[in-house]
Amino acid sequence: MMRLGASTLLYFKRPLSEGVALLKERGFRHIELFCDEPHANPFKISKGEIQKILKLKEKHDLQFSIHTPCFDLNPASINPRIREEVFEHYRESFDLARKVGAFAVVAHLGNQSDMKLRQEESLTLTVQLLKRVVKIAENYKIHLLIENTDYGNLSMITDDEQYRKIIYNFHSLFVKAILDTGHANLNGIPMVRLIKRLGSRLGSLHISDNQGDKDGHLPPGQGSINFKLIFKALEQIRFNGTVILEIYDEASPMEALDHSSLYIQKLCPRCQM
Repeated sequence: MMRLGASTLLYFKRPLSEGVALLKERGFRHIELFCDEPHANPFKISKGEIQKILKLKEKHDLQFSIHTPCFDLNPASINPRIREEVFEHYRESFDLARKVGAFAVVAHLGNQSDMKLRQEESLTLTVQLLKRVVKIAENYKIHLLIENTDYGNLSMITDDEQYRKIIYNFHSLFVKAILDTGHANLNGIPMVRLIKRLGSRLGSLHISDNQGDKDGHLPPGQGSINFKLIFKALEQIRFNGTVILEIYDEASPMEALDHSSLYIQKLCPRCQM
């Protein structure tokens, strides 16, 4: 059975524990903790906030994954001091994951720092950094989910085979892919083919929609993505991972959640909260 979860990105202007509580009230048991400002930061989240999250987890039998900080951070930066700062954020994210009992941590691939740089050079920098992170994942026995990220002229991922090769470059049992449908749509990546090529190395998905022009984090069905074909492909590979709604609607968050969950469950009755 596929599991349908949601990201606290929807409530990232509120305290993290409040976002967890609000998603729990809508029936979600798997919750991805979006760890960035102003919502939360692994570097400075208080013990009191962690305790609130743990109480919610224990009382309602919740499952967590962690999304590493991503605002103003680029693991593929040409600047080694920036890459080191990114590594520290990723390390702190794994520490937080261990504290709250999360089973996985999501990390971005990043993007080219500048058009003058070769794509291969940027990818090499990211892979080198993530190999250090993999050691932490293996030590903590927490999965690292590598997300296809960024789009446009500075994107390092321009086709499905590039992304597949990156994932298969890591031979650890604790490394899998998390396919972000919004990012893939913006890059024109054929998601059905990618899902089939990733197979068992696909660990999760971030579900959001867009019109192919910007990363709008729209509820599924409000953009140009064909989710019917995506879920058909997931069934074909017998996917049993977690599908995370990574939507953002500041005006009507509850309505967006309800619409999205009903939309996905109609497409895939096997996908349950």
